[in-house]
Amino acid sequence: MNTRSLVARANPEEIKVKETYTFHLKDAFTLLEENDPGQGKIEIHVPFDGKNCVNRITVKDLMEQIPSFERLKNESIRIGYIGFHGYENTDLDEEYSLSLRHNFLPLILNLEDAVFSGADDLTKDIVEQVTIVNYSVSKLNYSPIFFEFVEVTDEYDLFEASSKNPDKFFLESWNEFGNKLVSFDPSMTLTFKLAFDVPSHAKEILKKYPPEITDMSIDWPVATTINHVRVTVVDVTSDSKELTRDVKYDARNQRVLWGNIPFQPKMQEKGVYEFSTPSIQMTIREPGELFNWKELKGKVLVRFPTLFSGLRLSYFDAAGKCAEDVAPIYSTEMNINFSFDLFEKLKQKIYTPYQVIKFPKVILNRMRIDDIATLLRDERFDIISNLDAFPENRVGKEVINFLILAKRDEGDKQLILALDLEGAPSLTEREKEIPEGEKFKSTFGTGEITCRIRGWLPNDPQLIVQQINRIHTLLKHRFEHVSVLD
Repeated sequence: MNTRSLVARANPEEIKVKETYTFHLKDAFTLLEENDPGQGKIEIHVPFDGKNCVNRITVKDLMEQIPSFERLKNESIRIGYIGFHGYENTDLDEEYSLSLRHNFLPLILNLEDAVFSGADDLTKDIVEQVTIVNYSVSKLNYSPIFFEFVEVTDEYDLFEASSKNPDKFFLESWNEFGNKLVSFDPSMTLTFKLAFDVPSHAKEILKKYPPEITDMSIDWPVATTINHVRVTVVDVTSDSKELTRDVKYDARNQRVLWGNIPFQPKMQEKGVYEFSTPSIQMTIREPGELFNWKELKGKVLVRFPTLFSGLRLSYFDAAGKCAEDVAPIYSTEMNINFSFDLFEKLKQKIYTPYQVIKFPKVILNRMRIDDIATLLRDERFDIISNLDAFPENRVGKEVINFLILAKRDEGDKQLILALDLEGAPSLTEREKEIPEGEKFKSTFGTGEITCRIRGWLPNDPQLIVQQINRIHTLLKHRFEHVSVLD
């Protein structure tokens, strides 16, 4: 083996640095001890391209050291230096004695697989050398990405926040809430919100290029379809606009997954910059299978274009000139494996029990609306709906649907009732025999009222059921005394 020390100017085509971190969260919040230190990987690509990287300048430098330009083979050529900065959170100094080398490592080009006898050979088939440097990042005692909350709710409870003080919201919002409340499509919603703490050195680039959840998945042992699971992102910065995400079922790994969820800057405190996602709502139709699973497990993958450790690199050629056009490409990948006790979350579930009541031979008109409103007020409910919006002019002509929403304080919470009324018109005949023995038939308009009642109250389904049962009884008693001929 030739021991000559050869030096020649050349540039890498690409320097890529990637750090990967993995965290395990139990109950979505508790960091487990088995978290490993982050792993870093530096890849330096030097192609024999004859143009921008290994080129005629490289050959010229070599010819000055080998006048006869004998055939090069199995030589090592120092083509430049990698400068390291901000490596204190890594083991690079321990592994490569960077502090004793003035924070530089030589970049060596090995010609074991690339043989050329002169400049003309550089224009032939491109051979590339890839130099890899692996390192570890100091173990973190916290997870930079964490769940701000995880909630399990019944039905389409997208207006939970507004229900705490409904007087501040427009009636249209409450009508939308009521329409979803009386829906009989069985479903369950899992709501997630994640936050991300980044060190101050990364905040500027992340403000320009915000991180995003590349993939988020939940293990799903039972085969499902995209119509069974729906994921929406509620962007609070855009008037609560809902953005649907495509959901895929990965049959091989038995999981449902989605992605492309951005983080948004939230606050800055004590050198840490915090980002937060919008609310991620996963709605499962017919969620009966969930009750057979003790816990749910999932993964979150977040990528962003900087290094979490703070490491920075620069490249200098063999003449000591900084190659500013060789800009390292940085990336960090964070993997969060999480689980949470589904049974425990179901205990905190917001229940919305319902009943369906039919009142035959009762016409749905403004008088019946007032009867129901009076009954609710007697039960200490405030009426939210605008009763004057009832379409009296359509009574007896077509099917009428009308929604009555009412609220009542229950301690520090509110009990919400939604009564979805449907009035179907019909005709009935009455036959009467006159003294001469003739029968006289007359036709009268009548109808039938279908009342769907649904209640909403966090953590107390029993009280909702009791109240719905009471209203059921009171309505039945009231409408028994309503004449179909009135």
